[in-house]
Amino acid sequence: MPENLNTPQGIISWPHVFEPRAAVQGGEERFSCTLILNKLAQSSEQWQKIRREVAKTIDERWGNGKCRDQAFVRSLRMPWQPCSNKSQYAGFSDPDGIYISPWSKQQPQVFDRRKNLILKPDDVWAGQTAILNVRVWAYHQSANKGIGISLNSMQIVSMAGQRLDGRPMGGSEFEDLGDDEEAMATMSGRVPDDDEPPF
Repeated sequence: MPENLNTPQGIISWPHVFEPRAAVQGGEERFSCTLILNKLAQSSEQWQKIRREVAKTIDERWGNGKCRDQAFVRSLRMPWQPCSNKSQYAGFSDPDGIYISPWSKQQPQVFDRRKNLILKPDDVWAGQTAILNVRVWAYHQSANKGIGISLNSMQIVSMAGQRLDGRPMGGSEFEDLGDDEEAMATMSGRVPDDDEPPF
């Protein structure tokens, strides 16, 4: 039975966790999220557990010891890729970084730091720090074989990161203009003097 595992903390990109999207045009719609892991995250115990689960899954699917057969492993599609494959996108510039893109046909639950459910799509965006709960599985269809990762759920750890989708954060696109005395007077109900200009 595959084990459900937590990833280390990473930066999310392309979070499609409230509405499913097709990975390719005309393809089946699914929920997904890409997680970017730096070198420190890759040295974590959480990531090593996932790597061991991948090795175990390879042996269970294709035979004991296959995970140590380098030629065979190179023939598989592995679930992690170097960030250099997507270096043209924001957030993928780390030369030591890797990313995974787990997905699911069922909508994953999304939690905040206190394990409260997040229900508003606008509260989840590319650039946040998150932990994903995932499951490793093997597939072999014709010449297409490899290891996939399913997305079970997600916990948003921090919203302090820079957005990767280019949208401004929390009024950062504006200046603090201070108080508007005329507007404050109007809001308070003060009637302008007769000699004040009407415009």
